[in-house]
Amino acid sequence: MLIFVAIPTRGTVKDGALTVEFLKFLANLHAFNPEHTFIAPMVQDYQLLQYMNTAPDWASWGKHCRTIIERCDAVWVLQFDGWASSVGVRGEIDHANLHNKHVIYIKVPS
Repeated sequence: MLIFVAIPTRGTVKDGALTVEFLKFLANLHAFNPEHTFIAPMVQDYQLLQYMNTAPDWASWGKHCRTIIERCDAVWVLQFDGWASSVGVRGEIDHANLHNKHVIYIKVPS
């Protein structure tokens, strides 16, 4: 299955970079679920922000994320700090539901 990974910026980004904790967690998802292919726009796209004239917000990236979600089989929401109040994560969940994609919530150790 192709899995879209939904995560909030708060809780996964510190000082403009993805946190080691988040990257290790995502690496473990890959290691423990080799039957799936994960796509995490935060990983691919966040690194590009410094070279682009765009903000790291839903208004700028929502269309991009919606397009990817439509092609995925499921959305996994990683419940890092801020996930429940994240406009982007909410938009990703809503779009997944709109397209009948299975949404799974993954608890993250605090």
